[in-house]
Amino acid sequence: MNKSKSMALHALFATVLAGLFPAAFAAESWQANRAYQQGETVSHDGEDWQARWWSYGEAPGAEWGPWQSANAAKRGLATVAGGTFIMGATVENGFNYPNETPLHPVTLSSYQIGKTEVTFADYDRYTRATGRTPASSLDIGQVEMGRGQNPVINVTWFDAIKYINWLNQQRGWPRAYDENTGALLDSAGQPTRDVGKVFGYRLPTEAEWEYAARERGRDIVNAWGNGSPLVNGKPTANVADASFMAYFGELAAGFTPWPDYDDGHPRLAPVGSYPANALGVHDLSGNVWEWTNDGERTFTTEAQRNPLGPVDSPVRILRGASFDNTFDMHLTDRAPIEPTYSNPSIGFRLARSLPAGAAAR
Repeated sequence: MNKSKSMALHALFATVLAGLFPAAFAAESWQANRAYQQGETVSHDGEDWQARWWSYGEAPGAEWGPWQSANAAKRGLATVAGGTFIMGATVENGFNYPNETPLHPVTLSSYQIGKTEVTFADYDRYTRATGRTPASSLDIGQVEMGRGQNPVINVTWFDAIKYINWLNQQRGWPRAYDENTGALLDSAGQPTRDVGKVFGYRLPTEAEWEYAARERGRDIVNAWGNGSPLVNGKPTANVADASFMAYFGELAAGFTPWPDYDDGHPRLAPVGSYPANALGVHDLSGNVWEWTNDGERTFTTEAQRNPLGPVDSPVRILRGASFDNTFDMHLTDRAPIEPTYSNPSIGFRLARSLPAGAAAR
């Protein structure tokens, strides 16, 4: 089976199962008669809150007292210093695909990448402002997956670039994409193959995504490193686990989750629910697959500088795996999917080129 069909069927399996059960994916609701310890997270009035210190009877609300927004500090863009790394499957994990090789050196200019995936709250502002149909938060079984601070899902690649163009225009910036051809546009509105000439937000290139996910080129299988996503006794990613299995029950028989691991979210998790990597970026492994800018580029051993996939490619590359992935997930996995396709395990994050002469922090 080819990679595109394999990824799509894997996501389909999980979402069909999920449609048969009630949703149970949000943080526990705040309770007035319960004591909370520092670091515990609750849901209250549609927002996730984290206890700053011991709390009893004080409802989460404004940014004061014992509670703080669990997501407020995790938004925005992380600045990634450019450099050269070896792109492709530098670590053999038994699940690599042929399109992850040959290995080759890639040099990137400094850039910025979203600390989290774009949320429903973000995307809903766009659809309300433009009168477009909101993105669905339903799985294939028509069961609600949750909106708010969950990553937006059920968006095509073309949906993502239209959102990005709107976001740029809200800031008085030029459009980043030709919405018909998918070509990147420079500040004068002309097609370009130089990401440095794109002024505002855009999707990360595939190379930028991998460079950030591998913390500027580390030889790691997933964003938490190698092996289990349980690090120092704490969950580090939203993947197929004990909560996934408990949620689906007997229908998940034969599905092998990450052993001895429970991230607490059987499906979507609010963005930034797990620790960031060394660059300050969350959810690069798991939660949702992420659209990158690029069509599928055939790897060669030739050195590349700020590479882009072909704009006329019939596919765009997804990276990062999702809530329904297990041992097969790895950061160098390149899932080529048609840009008009969407499903409940696909979202995206933003990127931006640094202005000429700007230094990376």
